Amino acid sequence: MPQVTCHTVKKLQQTTIDADHIAIELNRQSADHVDKAAVIEAIQTYSKFGMNYLKAYISCHPESSFSLAYEPAQSMLAETMQTRAFIELRHRYDVDSRHVFAVYDDGLLCALIPNWHPDEGNSELEIDLNLDAEEFSDFKNDMYAIAGLAAMTGGAVYSNNYVKVEQWLKFHDYYVPSNEAETLNLFKFLSMAPIESPPLGNYWELLSPPGPQPFSLTDANKANIREVTLDLVNGPNRLLQTLSRGLLHSKSADYIRNNADALLQKMVSSEAARQWSQEYLDALGWYGAHEGESVDVVHLDQLLLTALLLDQTTLIDTHLAEKHIAGYNLYSPDNVEKSLQRVRIELEYHLVATHQYPDTLAPLIAHLLLAGNAPEFLVKDAPSSLLLGTEQWVDFRQGVCLAELNAAGSSRVMTFPQLQILGQIQPVTPSQESIHGLIASEIIMDWALLHGAIDQKDLGAPEKTAFATALKAFRRNADLLAEAAQTLASPMPTRREAALKMLQHAAPAPDFLQKEVLYLKKGRGEDFFNEPLAMSMLDLHMSNDLGTQEWDVRKPQISVYQRFPKLLSNLASPHGVFDIEFKRAHKQHENAVATTLKLAMAALPQHDRNNFQRGKINVFTIRPSVVKQDKRPNLPVHPILAMLHPDFSILPRHPDPVENQRDKDAATGRYGVLLGVEVDNQFYCYELFTLYGECRKNQELAKLIIDNNLLNMPSRLAFTGNLTTYTAPTTLYELPLNVESYTHGVQPESGKHSKGVIERLGSIAAPSVTEHYASSYQSFYSPHIQTIADFVVKHRPFVTGQELHADAWGQTKWEEAIQKSDDRLATLVNIIVPFKACIADLSSDDADRKLDATSSCSLEVVGSLFMVVGAAAKLASIAAKSASAAAKAANLARAASALVISAVNPLDGVPELITGGFKLLGKGAWRLSKAGQELLDSGTDQLRRLINNPTRELIEATRHMDMSRGTWKAMGQSGETSALWAVRNVDDWYALNLRTGKPWGPRLTALQRSKMALSRVWLKLMPDSFAFSYVRKSLPIAQQKIDTALAQLLTQSDHVEIRSLLKSIFGDDSTVAATLVSDVLTKMRKDMSHVSIKNIHFEKIPNEGALAEMYIDRFAKWKAGNYQSDAFNSKFMTIYTAEMSDYFQTTKFDRGRIADGIVHEMSHGSQHTADLMYAGLRTAGEVDVNPLMNLAAHPWNSGIPQAELDHFMKIKASLPGVVSRHPALLNADSYAVAVSLLNQRSTNPPLFIKNLLAMELMRAGAGTGLFKGSVIVDLSTLA
Repeated sequence: MPQVTCHTVKKLQQTTIDADHIAIELNRQSADHVDKAAVIEAIQTYSKFGMNYLKAYISCHPESSFSLAYEPAQSMLAETMQTRAFIELRHRYDVDSRHVFAVYDDGLLCALIPNWHPDEGNSELEIDLNLDAEEFSDFKNDMYAIAGLAAMTGGAVYSNNYVKVEQWLKFHDYYVPSNEAETLNLFKFLSMAPIESPPLGNYWELLSPPGPQPFSLTDANKANIREVTLDLVNGPNRLLQTLSRGLLHSKSADYIRNNADALLQKMVSSEAARQWSQEYLDALGWYGAHEGESVDVVHLDQLLLTALLLDQTTLIDTHLAEKHIAGYNLYSPDNVEKSLQRVRIELEYHLVATHQYPDTLAPLIAHLLLAGNAPEFLVKDAPSSLLLGTEQWVDFRQGVCLAELNAAGSSRVMTFPQLQILGQIQPVTPSQESIHGLIASEIIMDWALLHGAIDQKDLGAPEKTAFATALKAFRRNADLLAEAAQTLASPMPTRREAALKMLQHAAPAPDFLQKEVLYLKKGRGEDFFNEPLAMSMLDLHMSNDLGTQEWDVRKPQISVYQRFPKLLSNLASPHGVFDIEFKRAHKQHENAVATTLKLAMAALPQHDRNNFQRGKINVFTIRPSVVKQDKRPNLPVHPILAMLHPDFSILPRHPDPVENQRDKDAATGRYGVLLGVEVDNQFYCYELFTLYGECRKNQELAKLIIDNNLLNMPSRLAFTGNLTTYTAPTTLYELPLNVESYTHGVQPESGKHSKGVIERLGSIAAPSVTEHYASSYQSFYSPHIQTIADFVVKHRPFVTGQELHADAWGQTKWEEAIQKSDDRLATLVNIIVPFKACIADLSSDDADRKLDATSSCSLEVVGSLFMVVGAAAKLASIAAKSASAAAKAANLARAASALVISAVNPLDGVPELITGGFKLLGKGAWRLSKAGQELLDSGTDQLRRLINNPTRELIEATRHMDMSRGTWKAMGQSGETSALWAVRNVDDWYALNLRTGKPWGPRLTALQRSKMALSRVWLKLMPDSFAFSYVRKSLPIAQQKIDTALAQLLTQSDHVEIRSLLKSIFGDDSTVAATLVSDVLTKMRKDMSHVSIKNIHFEKIPNEGALAEMYIDRFAKWKAGNYQSDAFNSKFMTIYTAEMSDYFQTTKFDRGRIADGIVHEMSHGSQHTADLMYAGLRTAGEVDVNPLMNLAAHPWNSGIPQAELDHFMKIKASLPGVVSRHPALLNADSYAVAVSLLNQRSTNPPLFIKNLLAMELMRAGAGTGLFKGSVIVDLSTLA
């Protein structure tokens, strides 16, 4: 018989089936949230009792994504448990059927004890399998396949319905927490309330560039809308004025601003407005413009608002240029540290002054423009203390971006605390990590613009250059803070550490070096209780006594000096090494403290920062009174005594108060100083708390200093007198501060008063060159502020180098004994790090407290943007915590850099990117490449899926729609097609708007309908080993089906049932037809007997929906070579595992249906059959044979694809007469169905009769015309 085609494939039927309906997908998402609730409960319950929640077991909803993915694994495990090998294995290890069995991703098989309960999940019995035994070879393959499925589903497959929380997390790509902080972060994310868009989203959906939904207006659409507007209002820029007439009368700007969403909704929903909306809709010809199409009112309102935006021609044409909106630069350096409300109002002023909008309309126009481009300016309860370019703004901006990506317009209906929490939650999946990195890229660019690190002109340069510059500036801050905080959090090097390092080289015995087993050989070294003093080698080396050889172990068989023969020759004093290391660390410590002081000063308002940058600085200290009463008698003193004791005087004595410099120095507060600034003939005073890293203005002190002429008092640095000489006391004042904040480190508070003494420490001259920096970031790098910080650190540190040195020096027991004293040197054990004031605020979950935390906690780095809520343990100081934040920020900034560089299309210049209703990298930033866009889309899709739970209303609204999954690309558009859900209305298809649950947009003339593969529901592909297993087991079933079918044809071809079957499927029940079918099956049986799994190639990538593919040329060569294997021709069949595994699951894991597919492909090879028509695939084992019956009865009107029909007509003359009259005898799927039914007649006669009756009834009722309606037959072998 002539060959019809040399490359045929078995394709999935391109019809919408129940499993493809969107209601099923929405139900699945809803079931996922039921699973999530179970995980949340497990975390709460187990954590409450200090138990490991990751090992807790949950039962998943049967319709959830996890259960759908888990089903093949459980089915295969259940089947394997019934095999002889498994039963023998159980008996070998005395494990009965009451056990719960688990297969892990490493192939390990475990049995859980009888009567196992989830709370006993750790009680697992490991079974060692002898998989190398020949008798277990198939079992080994099955275990390999199940292990592959276990890897796909999070690491394990259980024979019951329980799964571990850890497994569920891995399946959904969550990072598995490793500590309490990560657990808290995950819990916050899982517990997050759904994020929903307002009805009209962000107003800009129809003006977004073409994306996954065809709701974006083309240039022609926009022109049509503008023409309708001209007809309605007789001129441009009048639509808003017309619609708002009477609505804004006597309304204040504040009222309009605060109620903009409600006013816009009211404006577009009036009866007259809806009529205008319909006119726009009619002009577009979108859904709702034709008879019988009922459009959702939300779509009408959105269309009218779009027309309103398009009417603002000058704004639309300029609003996206170089980070501008309507020509106004939101992120200009002039706006740094302005409140969001102020910038919004300035935009309104700009619209009035530049574009001549009325005062009443400007707030509405600004609202519309900001909603789609900079929604952070529209959050209603954002506090006035939230300033552009600050840390709090960065944190907040992160939350807004995430909210808008998840649901366009949602940030306008969320509260400020909700957005803050969202911004503070760290990524919980790799996709979210990517999303956060992309968001960071935009925020870094805007941060850099605000702080002047890059300029507007830089945006015209290649985007990588601009971003690299911005990132460098950002990382400069982050890295500096991280370095300072790490230094402050690190202990100083000690003499003990230096001695240990040296000793380890000289005597490599780490367990022995610190054992106190050495005693003084001569004399009696004693401890406090007069017991012989035992010392360690380390302690003796610290004090340089180890080298004296006067110490050794008691009654030594081997002396330590013999045990370590190179000890003495390699031993040097640790003191020199310690001094070098200490000096280096102390310098780093001073630099770090100076950094904290610079941060404190840079955090002040701009006017105060300018004072520091330009003025002369007078530094004052605070102390309590140290006055003493001189009660010595008024008697003359002997001259010799007066010479020996200068404190005694021969002058007359009187009981007046006195003090000396030594006492004053000891009492002077070390935890803060006063900074008096002389600038522009004005005097300002600031309290700088070195303990808390805080600087605050205090003009009451300024007045006190001026009124009492304290600027002219002598400075401490100029003092050269005797420290112990008594003098008249310094004046004691009632000070507007708390003296104990300076002397004892008490938390500073406003409004406090106490008695104390102010003394001038020294002064710093005003800079010779005037400095002016607009932002905190720039002020931080002010040379004069650096000089101030260095001065304070040098002359009034909160801990001196001597104190640190004494603490790091330490003292051994032998040194204490030598001193005959139990008193150690006074040490400063608690080296308190600046920023303490911020610990409670930044650690708090209270959004207001966190917002009020001083900016000195961490400068405007994106520290909190990517702050890991906790590391291995919470650091003791805010400096160390900020270090962790800044280090993480720097790392992710670097990752963001690599991500942007790889994701950005270098050929695109700097246009906008608009996605998900939000310009993620918009306002003149970058456009992502295909890879970058896919990364963004997948991350955004996962974010929405993990957070949002579809409402029952949406599910019900879509349940009864005629829907299909498909791909679409706008006419004339280049690029990739987009996947979407489409709704049929009569003969037309429209896209489904998932926000409203209603059809919307233009007719989808280019829609390509396609089946949605189940495996893509959870974005994972089942392993090839799974397909290998069920295909291998299906080969003998295919052989058996052919054998059974052939036997019936050879022995009972005249039976009425067989004749009826041949008539229905092939269109001819004659003896000639029966003989032809028998001959075909005979060839197939012979060929099939030589087919093994070695002849099949497994390919994961689907081929346009194909299940399998037969290479006819390779098959022919393999057959001509007497079925001998070779490297190429023996692989004549390809199984597309992704599609085939999906199909296998829809059949409820019926290998008989896989065998039918193999029969189909084998008919291509053995008989050169064609793919003229396919049966329609349904759920489980059901197929719709209507197409095959029409091919059999009415071949020329049955809808054979034109290419196949043309080829058939070309070879028709060379075909046997019965085939030329009945093309079904050349159709592969007809043979596959016929073989399956003939086999069923033998194995399941009742089901066969039911199927045969369905076909006969259709034939009887159709007369001479085409068969209408489905003819469902059940080919399942599971029934």
